Amino acid sequence: MRSETAFVGDSVYVEKVTAKVGSGLVSLETVRAPMAVAVLGFTGEGRVVMERQYRHSLGRRLYEVPAGTVREGEDPASCAARELEEETGYAPLKLRHVGTLVPSPGLTDEIIHLFVAKVGRRRRSRPSEDEIISVHLLTVEDAIRRVLNDGPADAKSVVLLQMAKLDPSISSWAGAP
Repeated sequence: MRSETAFVGDSVYVEKVTAKVGSGLVSLETVRAPMAVAVLGFTGEGRVVMERQYRHSLGRRLYEVPAGTVREGEDPASCAARELEEETGYAPLKLRHVGTLVPSPGLTDEIIHLFVAKVGRRRRSRPSEDEIISVHLLTVEDAIRRVLNDGPADAKSVVLLQMAKLDPSISSWAGAP
């Protein structure tokens, strides 16, 4: 097996590998990405905290759950709390890890840790300068509709919203904090 770095960006790099598969050699490329988090926040009124964010890679805005990249030395739970508050203004009162997602294993090694949170009162959000975000409080059903009907559906949002709909241990978080 032979490996080389084909591209280095600010947050990802592409690794090109020539490997023996079966009786032949194949060329494989993998986008090496940092660990990430996604968090579905529930208000005391049972609404979920969603955002509509511009995504340059698609040239459009998508309905999504708050998410972001884990910084070096940061644990996923701290990152989830930070991203939720920075992007939406909602700080978690309680936070729980509910799973791990590999969004596109044929292309990238990205791992996304999934969280649910009970949130308190909204404060001022502080999105990064490259983030254009509007915050929406929706029922789980309305959030699922918007994510699925808004064009290409964001995988991490679909997974967390379906978990909230189907798993009583998660849907119970829709009650008062």
